[in-house]
Amino acid sequence: MRTFMRPVRVSEDTWAVNLPLPPTRRMPIIDAEQDYGLFVRKALELPVFPDKQTWATFDELISFEDQTKELSEATGKKVVFNQISSAVFGEGVKSAGTPPHIALAIEEVFTSVGEFGYFSEGTVVSQEGLARQPRTWKQYLEAQDWSDVLV
Repeated sequence: MRTFMRPVRVSEDTWAVNLPLPPTRRMPIIDAEQDYGLFVRKALELPVFPDKQTWATFDELISFEDQTKELSEATGKKVVFNQISSAVFGEGVKSAGTPPHIALAIEEVFTSVGEFGYFSEGTVVSQEGLARQPRTWKQYLEAQDWSDVLV
């Protein structure tokens, strides 16, 4: 949350996450530093390597409205989700210093996810067989220092 997706202050006591996606769109969240290795380990320890499979690596599938609600609860700050147009989002990405051709690609990815969902057809979406349960979004939030984000 320290990127162009970070909450922006919209008033004295309110921050907003502004994305071109519906608030109910569920997205995979993963703490890559803590949990990505669980999926690598699972692949390496299988009796037969999962050749030509695409795996979803995620701690939790959670909607943007629930993400912002849990962010509010974890930080004690009021954080809301706003669905914005793709064009407004793309301009925001560019204004953060992203080269225009990269900003356009990011805008198109978010538009596609909004229209079709995050995973492609045939993606294996399972946490079965992991060495431990990955952290939840709430657990991730509670372990972070938000003092440089919600300022």
